[in-house]
Amino acid sequence: MKKLYLLLGLLSGLMYSQEKIIYRIEYKSNDVIQHFYNINILYLYENKNYRFVEQKYSSKKMAKKNIPYSFSETDGIWKSNNDTLELSENKSNRKMYFLRTKKGIVYLFNDIDQTKFYWKKINQ
Repeated sequence: MKKLYLLLGLLSGLMYSQEKIIYRIEYKSNDVIQHFYNINILYLYENKNYRFVEQKYSSKKMAKKNIPYSFSETDGIWKSNNDTLELSENKSNRKMYFLRTKKGIVYLFNDIDQTKFYWKKINQ
């Protein structure tokens, strides 16, 4: 009986331990009322699912203390064509496009690359 529980535990652990690629970006944004410090993280899983986490902090000091001003998380399916990465959100039909470069990935907004904001790949 103990061997059965051990075997089930190992199998369930293997199912949830997928390989993933992680990209991260940090930047300051200006709102009408306040300046924010943003940290966005993109998780790309090998089963073609993704998770996109957007965290907004009131300052860099609050980011170090991990006290977010706002937090949002989306998930969906990703696909890659040569140097373009396409993210399709599950709940809506919103799509995001990224361009792969040697420095990382760059978000494409209305077919204009935002090269001042490079998403850096995080080594695991």
